[in-house]
Amino acid sequence: MATLVQRINDLAIAIQTKINSMMPMLMPSGGAIGSVLTKNSASDNDVVWAAPSGGAGAVIESATITVAPAQYGSATVTIVRAGVSPSSKINVWLAPNDEFEMDDLIGVTVYGAPSTDSIDVTLNENGPIVGSYLIHFTVS
Repeated sequence: MATLVQRINDLAIAIQTKINSMMPMLMPSGGAIGSVLTKNSASDNDVVWAAPSGGAGAVIESATITVAPAQYGSATVTIVRAGVSPSSKINVWLAPNDEFEMDDLIGVTVYGAPSTDSIDVTLNENGPIVGSYLIHFTVS
């Protein structure tokens, strides 16, 4: 009969095996800095890493925002950007950088709100938010 330690070890191995089998369905490996995950077809879980596109004529811009000290749950940082108005349409997304890999960004949501000559970028996460984040955005 297996000891408690052996049974716990067997359970840990079984859980790790299950997680490893699920990972390809959750997030594909790869993805260069600045790439985004996009649907490859109408099929479920058919996604690929690709260069971001903002639509016809959209210029993709980048900024690094820093959250310090740590904030819990939500943090808002302002990006100064001439030409933005409260009626501008903002598309914003996170990208991996030297500090955060794509796996680190799972669970972090980002929202961009236009203001006069600036964009208020809000990060939301169920936990502490701290560090430098690479943001890509389009303004139209």
